[in-house]
Amino acid sequence: MRIDNSAQGQILKLTEDGYSLDDKRTLQPDKNDIPDLLDKWNEKPQSDNCWHATREEIIENDLNLTAGRYKRHVHEEVEYAKPKDIIEEVVEIEGKISAGLKGLTGKIK
Repeated sequence: MRIDNSAQGQILKLTEDGYSLDDKRTLQPDKNDIPDLLDKWNEKPQSDNCWHATREEIIENDLNLTAGRYKRHVHEEVEYAKPKDIIEEVVEIEGKISAGLKGLTGKIK
């Protein structure tokens, strides 16, 4: 979290530091968010791993600096199939299952 004179805090999410998460902590340069964090430190762009919160927002949240609290969530609308279409599909599948079971019972003596 970085708060400058603009009364706005910059929140940067760091998920990987370039080392494995196991007890060996082996170097994994391809899994390192630190260079990206350093680039964004001065630029202050908005992205999935960098967002802003105003001082007022932080104060309203009792100075809680949990990063996820201030991340803007974008809700995407999801379109689902019509219930009637789903039911028709289920009935069709059940019909095939029923026919298969009848065929099996006919073979059992």
